[in-house]
Amino acid sequence: RTARDIIEGKQVITVLPSTSLAEALVLCRELDIHRLPVVDDEGNLQGLTSISDLRLACESPLFHSTQELEEHMKTKKVEQIMHKSVQTCNPSDSLLIVAKLLRVGGISGLVVVPEEEKKVIGVISRTDLLDEFIRTLEPLPH
Repeated sequence: RTARDIIEGKQVITVLPSTSLAEALVLCRELDIHRLPVVDDEGNLQGLTSISDLRLACESPLFHSTQELEEHMKTKKVEQIMHKSVQTCNPSDSLLIVAKLLRVGGISGLVVVPEEEKKVIGVISRTDLLDEFIRTLEPLPH
């Protein structure tokens, strides 16, 4: 089994660097996702942001009102908070390699990018990997 098996049939949700923090937060909440790969107009990986990053951007004692916070979230862009160094895996990587990358990297998710290009084709979380292990190891009903 490979990374491709985990992401197969799942739509990858991405944002552009120019996406506002408010828009990114709405996407995460409405679609119940925790990671947003940041891509250019061609779909090439530029960075990664997460629901945690977006929440941190909201938490500041400098905002004296809800209006100030809302304005901040509408005007600040994802490119200002995204992580530019992103751990990736290849679609052909085995589940063992994916597990090792997550464990050794101390991270909770990987962006899946084919080796020959930089286009994002998926995201794998620890939960996705555990679900795949359960499906693989669970005996089939008779």
